[in-house]
Amino acid sequence: MSFIQNLITLGSQIDNFRYSRRYKAEVSHGIGSFMKCLDVLTKMSVMTNCMIVFFTSDTFREVYTAGSVNSITYWDLTKFLIAIVILEHILMICQMCLSVLVDDKPEFVKVGERERNIL
Repeated sequence: MSFIQNLITLGSQIDNFRYSRRYKAEVSHGIGSFMKCLDVLTKMSVMTNCMIVFFTSDTFREVYTAGSVNSITYWDLTKFLIAIVILEHILMICQMCLSVLVDDKPEFVKVGERERNIL
């Protein structure tokens, strides 16, 4: 039954490609505000992943509670949270250093833009 449905869908998509045309590509000078959105998304992902480690990792908790996960005290949990926050800040610093060191545009793109401006 699904094979027949896929054949019908494939036939209708082929017909759709016969009668529709692609739009002409437009040149853009960057990705605009999407870069800011990606930057916020990466910072939020670092924080989210560190919190996932904090709430789900028994291995790291064993390191900070001397092998006893069942008897976690408030101080042990605080030490673990401080370690996770330090890890988060280290990752954020690495992210900022990489964003400074790595260009947004590779060299071949810059060369292509210069050649296009000359023509």
